[in-house]
Amino acid sequence: MIHARINRLPGETKYCAQGLSILGEEVKLEFARKVLGMELSELKNALVELEKLAITNPASGQTVRFRHAIIAEACSITVPRARRVDVHSAAIDTIKSTYSDLGGQYERLAFHAEAAGDDEAAPVDDRRHHGNFRHASHRC
Repeated sequence: MIHARINRLPGETKYCAQGLSILGEEVKLEFARKVLGMELSELKNALVELEKLAITNPASGQTVRFRHAIIAEACSITVPRARRVDVHSAAIDTIKSTYSDLGGQYERLAFHAEAAGDDEAAPVDDRRHHGNFRHASHRC
């Protein structure tokens, strides 16, 4: 039933919902706008439609959140692999261009790098200097 609702969404709204589902259950609007390459007005219009269909909660402050993790997962499943990789790659680029200090972004970068299949973008745990070398994406 969720897939049917998602597949009936107008193009721009479906594009937004799928992109948000790849970025996470709760996403900052400005981050989503940059990653998805949307104007703020386009993003907000899509969010109004997603709220009407009970896919997302009303945007609160500067974030948007899916109504439930199951909805986010169901939406994510509808995203073709090539688009998924593109969104993860755009997220990596956006994180790197937004934050001058990537120290607090290791987990996000690792998540997106692993999903994009981009080993070069995956941050390395700073414990490598102490003989405990691991990619941040392997931390639990």
